[in-house]
Amino acid sequence: MVLEGLRNMAKRVAAYCRVSKVDLLHSFDTQVKYYSERIQENPNWEFAGIYSDEAISGTRISLREGFKQLLADCDEGKIDLILTKSVSRFARNTLDTLKTTRYLRSKGVEVYFEEQNISTFSPEGELMLTIIAAIAQEEVVSTSENIKWARRKGFKKGDPQVHFRVFGYEWKEGVLTIVPEQAEAVRVSIRGRFSD
Repeated sequence: MVLEGLRNMAKRVAAYCRVSKVDLLHSFDTQVKYYSERIQENPNWEFAGIYSDEAISGTRISLREGFKQLLADCDEGKIDLILTKSVSRFARNTLDTLKTTRYLRSKGVEVYFEEQNISTFSPEGELMLTIIAAIAQEEVVSTSENIKWARRKGFKKGDPQVHFRVFGYEWKEGVLTIVPEQAEAVRVSIRGRFSD
């Protein structure tokens, strides 16, 4: 079993945790606590840290500061093994997932995905990772398309879907209505802009 092999080797071990905006906030705290305890309880492992990104999408690495710091520390040779909950926590983009895990493997850093029981050092790891990463990416695309569809339907019905704040107006029962105290300031501003 992959996990047994990981337990018996002396390694500098870190964990990567991520939750998106739609995940429950306690999920983030639970992941951090779980990995902190898990790594420190293993006598063969040296705790190399918990890296995390909270309320950040997994679709773009450039926005994930915790993930970028994890990669930088791997570059500096501080980490041998990264534990993470699942492929979708690591990245939601197939190309990013494969490029990153291949790069880490070239640096001698193994990544272990717990839910899928996949190690990037196992012979079948890359094949399984490719399949699961593609599924995770497709879930993101599908969710995005569903949200866009719902918004288009709402717009057609006259429901703006997004209740953004507009100075001079407020939302009352789903309708944008004028706030009299602010309306005069808007009128003055508009008159000044167009009188030049």
